This record gives sequence, structure tokens and C-alpha cells, in this order.
Amino acid sequence: MQIPHRFLSISTAEEAKEYFSNIDRHRIIYKYDSIKDDLVIRLVFNSALSDDRKDWIKWHTEDVNQKTKNLIRNIKVAENPAYHPVGQFGTCLHGGNGAASTRYIFTRICPFAVSLFNNDELVLTYLNEDGMSIESE
Repeated sequence: MQIPHRFLSISTAEEAKEYFSNIDRHRIIYKYDSIKDDLVIRLVFNSALSDDRKDWIKWHTEDVNQKTKNLIRNIKVAENPAYHPVGQFGTCLHGGNGAASTRYIFTRICPFAVSLFNNDELVLTYLNEDGMSIESE
């Protein structure tokens, strides 16, 4: 079964050159395991199965949303902080007067968060000052 590459028609000439100049980076290899894979491919690409595809997508969307809600409901914020403090924040001994200024307080992201983003996808644009990256725009 040949699958048309319709997605290429929405790409610019520059994007197409990028795709094909580094094809190994952009290639996705699928491992065909069983007749079940064939059925899913037909479901996704066969225009006659559009109603079945809509039901399939709706079911999976609801399933993901429910599982996400359950995951969020079971997270204990105190046990799983997304950010971890870095540095010395001061003390409460003198009514908070010895606390560090907020501009000197830093955090670092939890280790698993970096797996959510590809290394080649820049999420933020950083400002430079004196040749050093100082902060995001």
C-alpha cells in the first residue's frame, strides 16, 4: 500500500530542502508487526473510513484526557516539585529581613522535563549581553 506524501505540499521550498538534506534526522521508521498495524494504517489514510477514524480519534482523545486528569489528581505537589530551588534564600530568624532578594533566587527544572522537548527545537529566544546569554525575551 502506497501512502501519498500530502504533507509535502504544505512545505515551503526551504523546508523541503531541509527535510531532504538531512533525511536520516527526519525519517521515521515504523516497525510493521501484524495485521493490526495494517488495519490502523487503513483507518488513518482511507477516505472511506472517515467516520470510523473520527470515532477512533474521539475515543483516544477522551482516554488521554481522562488519564491526564487522573495523573494530575494523584500528583502531590510537595513530593514532586516541577522546579527545584537553587541557592541560599536566607532565614526567617529576623522576621524575614535576612531573606535573599527575589532577583537572586534561581530554580532548575526537574530532570524528566527535558525529555518533553527535542534538543533541536528552541523554545525560547535568549538575549545576549557582552557575549553572554542573560535571559529569555
